[in-house]
Formats: sequence, structure tokens, C-alpha cells
Amino acid sequence: MLWINLVTECLPAMALAADPPQANCMRRPPVRPEKMIFSNNAKKEIIRKGIMAGITTFGVYAGGMDAGWPQAKARTMAFSHLVMSRVCNIFDSRRAGWDASGPGTGNRYILPAAGVSTAMLLLTMYVPVLRPLYSKGPGHID
Repeated sequence: MLWINLVTECLPAMALAADPPQANCMRRPPVRPEKMIFSNNAKKEIIRKGIMAGITTFGVYAGGMDAGWPQAKARTMAFSHLVMSRVCNIFDSRRAGWDASGPGTGNRYILPAAGVSTAMLLLTMYVPVLRPLYSKGPGHID
């Protein structure tokens, strides 16, 4: 169960960490030691994305329960939403300028990380042995 969490949550972040440096990184002056790693705008963006992911994931769960879905199905949909929002965040972070080389260039680990995370999500939903580990039902909508 822990390895599924590691793959779906950590692999996308590790892939982003493997981004190659920007072309002009050695021409910039050094960063002052007292300067923060993230700018105030970056901090606000990270917090905003986290809050939005939490609210929308809860909304998927609550909406499913309100629509009469069984609890296992509502959990499955909420978990699926959370994992896929993390996968989409990989591409959004690159688009937002955190990587100046642009989306789809420079980092060969991004697409495999997104693919493995998506495959692990599908495995937890559709492989009968793994479903009880997360108390999930099949992901299809009846």
C-alpha cells in the first residue's frame, strides 16, 4: 500500500526535480543566503493549488455521495481526482515558468512519471487484489 502512495505522489515531484538547469543559470548572480527559496508569489500559488485540490477533491466525494453513489465509489472518484490533479500539476508547473525551456522539452522523466502515476491509479481501481487496500470500488460510473 505504501509503494502505491510513493509512486502516485512522489514520482511526479521527483520528475520535476530532474529538470535540467536553465541555459543562462551560470550567468546569473548568486542568490543571497538570506533570500527565501520561493518568492511570495510562488508560495501563494502553491497554497492556492493545494487548497483548490483539497476543495475540489472533497467536492467530488460529497457530490458523489449526494448523487447516491456507494461510499466506495465516491472514495474512488475522489482519490482519482486527487491523483490526476497531481499529474496535471506537473504540466501546469512547467507551463507556469518554473522551467523556462517550455513544456515537453528538456526533461525525459515527466511523461513516464505521469504515465506511471496514471497506471498506478488504474491498478488500484481495477485490480481486484489492490482494491481492498484502499477501500475502493471499480471506477466506472453506472
